[in-house]
Amino acid sequence: NASLNGGFGYGKVRDGRVVFQVLRYLEKIRADSSFLRALSHDEMLRLVNTFAKQKEYAVRRARYVKDFFRDILLELNSMGVLKEGRLEAYDIIRGEEVLSESIQPRIFGWRISLGLQHNSFQNEYESTMSQWDRGGNARDFIVAGAEYGTDISLNTHVHTLASMKLPINSDRRKQDLDMSFSLIHEIGEYLESTIRLYYKKWHNTNSSYWNDEYFDRSVVYGVSGLLTLFIEDEIMFEISLGLGKSEGQYASRLQSSTSGSSSLGSRFSLKYRFF
Repeated sequence: NASLNGGFGYGKVRDGRVVFQVLRYLEKIRADSSFLRALSHDEMLRLVNTFAKQKEYAVRRARYVKDFFRDILLELNSMGVLKEGRLEAYDIIRGEEVLSESIQPRIFGWRISLGLQHNSFQNEYESTMSQWDRGGNARDFIVAGAEYGTDISLNTHVHTLASMKLPINSDRRKQDLDMSFSLIHEIGEYLESTIRLYYKKWHNTNSSYWNDEYFDRSVVYGVSGLLTLFIEDEIMFEISLGLGKSEGQYASRLQSSTSGSSSLGSRFSLKYRFF
């Protein structure tokens, strides 16, 4: 099997987790009355830029937390927002709590894309009666996609994805669709919820080993919910519930069939983060 892709896109999407880290940190130390005043927009961006370098500190230094928060202190002190020009020891611990929190991705921005995709494959078949056959196929597609993410509030975030694939060299101009919508809400400091809606449809046109042209279509859609409880810095307990439905259709010169099913599932998991 081989696949070749090419195209172009417009827009920019970023993960804003570091911004949420800064906001969470400021919220924690503000509660300890360490600030003389609120940060301005430019001062907030300066602090975000320093927080964004956390991985660089971790790679270059064995015990990086001390040096990291020393630079955070220097940054805050240069802004003149700290009482007595220093952070208390408890404020450092607050910062370590934020760094160890498992904040989910927060996607901000939008982008669209358009391109071409070429797929080709070869296969061989041998039955128990020593019958042997070889086949192959090639497909060209127009592929389009879009992504959008934004915050509704400090605790609520929306993220949506959509993609479409349309065959070029096919008599059946049936497009494949893949769409999802996610709503993330932080209920409290240790509890987060996610609701996700999804819809996926794909088609396939091919020749069987007996030169019988066939066409099949599948559709899957549903809703899922996830509740995450942060027990400790590295330990999470998750409860997920999902309701889904799938439909299928198969048609050829020899036979045709339809299928459908519904599912309701739940999952419980306990996760430990080593790194």
